[in-house]
Amino acid sequence: MSTIQDVESAAITPMLEELNTALESAIIPGDINKLIERCSLNLSTSIILKGDSKRLLANIKRMLLSDESENILDYELLLELLQSLIDVSSFDDVLEVFSTNDLLDALNSGITSIVRAACKIISKSYPKGIFASSLIIDIVLEIFFNLDTEISIINDIETLFKNLSSDELIRRRILVNNHPLLKKIKRDFEPKSFTRLIELLKIEYEFITPSEFDESLFVITINEIRKSIEKDIFIFISITNYYTSLVANIDAIGIHGTNHMWVISSIESTVYFYGDLFANLETYFEVKNFGLSYMFELFRQCSYQKNGELFHTIDKAYVKLSHDTPYILEFMAFVNPKYLFKFHQTLVHDFALVTPSRLGILRNIMADPDCFLLIEPKITSGNILALPYMEQMVLLEKMTQFKYGVEYLIQFLPQVMANLTQNLNGEVTEPETVELRREAVEHLLQFGEPVLNVWYNPLRKLYGRIVNGDNYEKKVEPKLASAYL
Repeated sequence: MSTIQDVESAAITPMLEELNTALESAIIPGDINKLIERCSLNLSTSIILKGDSKRLLANIKRMLLSDESENILDYELLLELLQSLIDVSSFDDVLEVFSTNDLLDALNSGITSIVRAACKIISKSYPKGIFASSLIIDIVLEIFFNLDTEISIINDIETLFKNLSSDELIRRRILVNNHPLLKKIKRDFEPKSFTRLIELLKIEYEFITPSEFDESLFVITINEIRKSIEKDIFIFISITNYYTSLVANIDAIGIHGTNHMWVISSIESTVYFYGDLFANLETYFEVKNFGLSYMFELFRQCSYQKNGELFHTIDKAYVKLSHDTPYILEFMAFVNPKYLFKFHQTLVHDFALVTPSRLGILRNIMADPDCFLLIEPKITSGNILALPYMEQMVLLEKMTQFKYGVEYLIQFLPQVMANLTQNLNGEVTEPETVELRREAVEHLLQFGEPVLNVWYNPLRKLYGRIVNGDNYEKKVEPKLASAYL
């Protein structure tokens, strides 16, 4: 019996043969780019390529090194083809065509397409640490920090680091063998290379163990943050995003089967400095005007950290959430509602109003069942139906994500359900409103007939009309997008 892989291979083999023949022709045909694109798309949907990929790899290599066809070939498409091909090829086959010396020469070539090809190949190393003992990683780092390197290469190198840094030997080559280079980049504080260093550290942080965490490298100090504010606000934003990433990954279980709770003692004083910045925001004009939203994201991540101490300290010592706190509406819209219920129930009660200007707060508050119970008296049919229809859908799209929200909607808000299914104000045509309505209906249908009761069939019919127009048939079932499962 033929397998799926056999069918795929049978379909794509003639296509690859046609491409090889075209690339090996004395005159490259004019439709070569269409053929490359077609092969690349087919390879990208394959699991594995049965047969010899070395011929096509060799042809791609020859094309990359040749100047004769540069006015015909789309090198971006050729690189996409290379990426698709190495994804489904044995890495041993890849190395037969692109040797270690070839990769070193390519990295040193200074030609964008060739450097990118090398990065794509190295990124797929198997085993991942195969090049850890060579100069390849060293040269990649030099290219990464070179101020003249094109952004397309920088992106490929970041992908390379993400793919390979789960290997301890690769991390050691980056963080130990190249420690002097990394420390120099940090010390020099040149904006472009410093922000690239931060991106590298962010990648490595996801994989390292406590023993690999070098505070002199991974901790951006308070003095360095002050310096970034004075020198370049974009460095400040990069540092803030870096700490946001560190905090966001504290509770995440990494490849070693543990979380990153161990990092808190190393970074908490710096994180608290952001609280001090907020308390003295009027002193920092550029932070207030360009960096505040990034600080808010850091605070948000702190509030979601499991033990809650990071944000609780920031709140008590610096932010001091109250009715008079600057930007209190923004805080109520992003702080973990579990934290708000635990420490600020009065604020939840007072600021969670069913009005267009408070929808962001309502959507945030609704994500916690205790907060939802606290504001239930305000969630009435009258209040919701007083909103413009689009704002109703914004609210329902969030409310229908939770069983307790759906049950409250079904049991106590029949007028809102009727307006959702029938829209008494007329046909919904505004694209964003249509999309929000569709998402709300999808959320509801996931809970099935036992929860939806008499609303199940009307919702199914509505979903059919939304998806299929007037040709809806009873057999149509909702195709729930994976994003909402």
